[in-house]
Amino acid sequence: MLIDDFANVVVVIAHEAGHAVTAWASPMISPPMAIRFFPLYGGAECEVVSLPEPNSTTDCLEFASLFLGGIAGETAVFGGFNRLAGNDLSLALAMAVWVRKLRGAPKRRARRTYFLSKIHPSISRELHGFLDQSYDLAVSRVTAHKAAHDELRNLLARGYASGKIEWKEAELAACLGPKPP
Repeated sequence: MLIDDFANVVVVIAHEAGHAVTAWASPMISPPMAIRFFPLYGGAECEVVSLPEPNSTTDCLEFASLFLGGIAGETAVFGGFNRLAGNDLSLALAMAVWVRKLRGAPKRRARRTYFLSKIHPSISRELHGFLDQSYDLAVSRVTAHKAAHDELRNLLARGYASGKIEWKEAELAACLGPKPP
């Protein structure tokens, strides 16, 4: 996610903490390995172990919820998300398209769509439904683990304010605690 001004840092922290909590709460995804801020080019990332190729609709749903976890983190704190989450939406859409492939749907020529504040209306109802389901799963995980999300946001904010730009797996695990069942 991009950090284009200092005021946006609070949004970016909520966003990256949302990804981390969603990964941590997922039974299929490893806990987060690192969260990094890149002040020189104004970005941030939450790193998880490489995701395998999805083999089922459930895999795609889990991975899409991870991509939408940042948006869920923003929604939990601010009641909505900002336009900078377009890359996450694009990755979640890729999982929705993968579901169609798993179901043996005929190939269609993909349309290039840019996301600003909501999903573009040209996406089919089927893909919309999948993205809504993935988003609802991410929101439910962030909401169910609000205390962990808040604690992680506080950790990131205190660290960032003191000049820290990277948090490793051990720090994140100490903050989040053991992975839920």
